[in-house]
Amino acid sequence: MIEIPYYHGSVRRYVIAFGTIFNGINIVRANSTTQIPVPLKFLDKEKFVKRATELSRITQDDVKAKESLPMMGFDMISMVYAPQRHTNTIERIITNEKSMFNRVPYDITFSLYIGTRHYDDALRIVEQILPFFTPELNVRVKEDDLIGETSDIPIILDDVSPAIDASGDFQERRAILWTMTFTLQGYLYGAQKNIKLIKKAIVEMNSQDNQAFLEGFVADEDETIQLTKPYGADDAIIYHGASVIGDLV
Repeated sequence: MIEIPYYHGSVRRYVIAFGTIFNGINIVRANSTTQIPVPLKFLDKEKFVKRATELSRITQDDVKAKESLPMMGFDMISMVYAPQRHTNTIERIITNEKSMFNRVPYDITFSLYIGTRHYDDALRIVEQILPFFTPELNVRVKEDDLIGETSDIPIILDDVSPAIDASGDFQERRAILWTMTFTLQGYLYGAQKNIKLIKKAIVEMNSQDNQAFLEGFVADEDETIQLTKPYGADDAIIYHGASVIGDLV
């Protein structure tokens, strides 16, 4: 089925495109003008919760520190074939003298995690995200090397779930966690094969074909059309009073 290994990096592009949307978010707390950056990390939910609520080791000694809040994280959850966006797979995509079968649609599920110390911080982050999804946001992904153009990829907001981790005694750190689920409607591509361009064509025409070809060119009575003809054409052909001249090659 696969003769030569290949890799287009399509999923990697979608992961980068998704993370870029939420990169660079800042918040400003009440009665302050200082912008607090919200770092973004690629990690699963279990590790995100541990970093938000527990101490983390920063050296090989027993010295530990707590992760600074607020912070955000995201992870890719699943990939599912999307039959509702299925197109004719027999059609080929030809670009840069390469050919491949039509792209295959896949829905990629992402989760975005928001961890804060204060509830108001979480609201300030959420309100910078939700207005852009109605419920989808289109992002442009460069796929010039695959289809010769940039693709518009929809990212749909599926769910928003707030939660407060208040377990433990009063000495433990409280963390406010928000989880957002998104569906990215992307595509995967098959193997590319080199193709040869048609640079020369040989066409043979008999006398009947020449006559039909010439009848497609009609001139007014005072107008002459100069044609370059292959073999078999008369020097002059009269058609409805118009003169059509054919030069033998």
